[in-house]
Amino acid sequence: MDKIVESYQEADINFENMELKKLKKYALRGNLRAQNTIGDRYYIGDGVEKNYEEAFRWYKKAADEGYNVAQYNLGDMYYCGFGIEKNYIKAIELFKKAANKGNIEAACNLGCMYEEGDGTKTDYEEAIKWYVKASEQDDFYAQYNLGNMYMYGKGVAQNYQKAFQLHEKSAKQGYMKAQNTLGYLYEEGKGTLRSYENALKWYEEAAYQEYPYAEYNLGGMYYTGKGVEQNLRIAYAWYERSAEHGLEKAQKALSEKF
Repeated sequence: MDKIVESYQEADINFENMELKKLKKYALRGNLRAQNTIGDRYYIGDGVEKNYEEAFRWYKKAADEGYNVAQYNLGDMYYCGFGIEKNYIKAIELFKKAANKGNIEAACNLGCMYEEGDGTKTDYEEAIKWYVKASEQDDFYAQYNLGNMYMYGKGVAQNYQKAFQLHEKSAKQGYMKAQNTLGYLYEEGKGTLRSYENALKWYEEAAYQEYPYAEYNLGGMYYTGKGVEQNLRIAYAWYERSAEHGLEKAQKALSEKF
């Protein structure tokens, strides 16, 4: 009962801006959020020297007591091999614990692991299950990934309409990869009516975030005059920016088109 009362009383405390010495007092009293916050401090080197082993130790304290954010963070350390030997099986175990308590980042990561076969056999249906769980909570990464599952027919019948809807949700939250894909779907008229103007708009949204594929696609719109007056000077500028960001097909376009 004491622990429940303490948790209620400390729910609104701003641990993020608290000095480490005071923060540790709460953590040593068993406050799980304080323990996780100390883990964050050591993980990123906020006010202390970066120390993955110490971050791992504090995350584990909170994770072992069932705190879903710490379970996610600990799973991520196992996934990346930070502070501990890389272990996808342990990562999946921890992500599942966190995801089943509503942690959307953990659910999205599980989707990725099942899609890619990291620490488990590739299982598109299981990937979709976790992507759906996260996307229903408006996670833009999960919406994008789930949209791709529908676009390419992975574990589900190919459905461009569904892919369009999911990419649109993700794109409206500012995710540049989804914005670029939405531009493509508008340009090709897949899952929606073809609209070069809308394609141009979404390519621009992603290109101004310096996403090289969108920069390349925007260059193509200006080169061909789709949805905009043809302008080879602007086309060259976007191809050049894409090339500078490492996209080989943009480098090839510069040499072949100009």
